[in-house]
Amino acid sequence: MYAPSKQGEQPSVEVSKEFMMSPNKLYLEASLDKELYHHGENIAVNVHIANNSNRSVKRIKVSVRQFADICLFSTAQYKCTVAEAESEEGCPVGPGFTLSKVFTLTPLLANNKDKWGLALDGQLKHEDTNLASSTLIADPSQRENL
Repeated sequence: MYAPSKQGEQPSVEVSKEFMMSPNKLYLEASLDKELYHHGENIAVNVHIANNSNRSVKRIKVSVRQFADICLFSTAQYKCTVAEAESEEGCPVGPGFTLSKVFTLTPLLANNKDKWGLALDGQLKHEDTNLASSTLIADPSQRENL
């Protein structure tokens, strides 16, 4: 399958965390600047924190994980972190404060050669090998045809 010719919706997620003995919640929103990335391209992750709890946020950690479903004799799912960033800049985010920050991550095979369970486009011994491309399945019923 090839990448779609036009970009789709910008991926984002919103979560809230409730703490014991805190009347309000901590809100976190993370979004990507676009839906589709190519090999070697930077991934910009926009993080917005609204701390309405009575706790403080001490650091922020962002990671890119590769998920691979492998079907041989049985189905197994492998998960591997291929890029990560951690920051204490702008922290602590105290009660009643907000923080917006952009993290830039670049998942590259060169930084992940020592990891097990990594899906690749090619063989590790070849120089032109990359981390495996995403497979986009429009019809979930066609999943078994892979």
